[in-house]
Amino acid sequence: MAAASRNMEVDSDRTPQDSEPELVPYGLVRRSTGTAKGHGVFATVSFNPGDLVIPGKVGRLVSANDTHPNQVGPNEWVIEDGFGPLVNHSCDPNCGIRLNDLDGYDFIAMRPIAIGEEVTWDYATRNYAITHFPSMCLCGMAACRGLVTGWKGLSEDRKTFYINAGFFATYLLELDTGRRACEEVTKATDLELA
Repeated sequence: MAAASRNMEVDSDRTPQDSEPELVPYGLVRRSTGTAKGHGVFATVSFNPGDLVIPGKVGRLVSANDTHPNQVGPNEWVIEDGFGPLVNHSCDPNCGIRLNDLDGYDFIAMRPIAIGEEVTWDYATRNYAITHFPSMCLCGMAACRGLVTGWKGLSEDRKTFYINAGFFATYLLELDTGRRACEEVTKATDLELA
């Protein structure tokens, strides 16, 4: 994805349109959540674990990260086309993401999703660091981390869960490995200086 995105034109308009309820062919509708989250994407049909909920569509390269782009490399972000960018975060989501053959991220049901239920995913499974959200997470789940964190802010248990399920962007492991290597060098240097 990163190599392909370098050939894309940078789009300065990074915010998806804020239209009123609109139906899409995937059994979803976008409407108000009735909470501080604003709009969300809701199921109009039921989904079983493993079902494709939203097909990923390669979008446009953007120049920086904010609330809608998804990280596709260490310093590259895109806004995908389709409903993906409109799905709200949850620390205990009902969907995970999986790279498809077209370099887009499909949203796959991780558990049953009932008609009328909001479709959610964990933003940490595609972004290494997230610094552009309010200080408090609004997902309201019992397992809420309190903040919308990136991959680097996840517990090792949660990372292992997503890795074992296959619901994460694989470049996050490369960034994590690089960060850990830097931390080890810093610790070794500090010990030598002590």
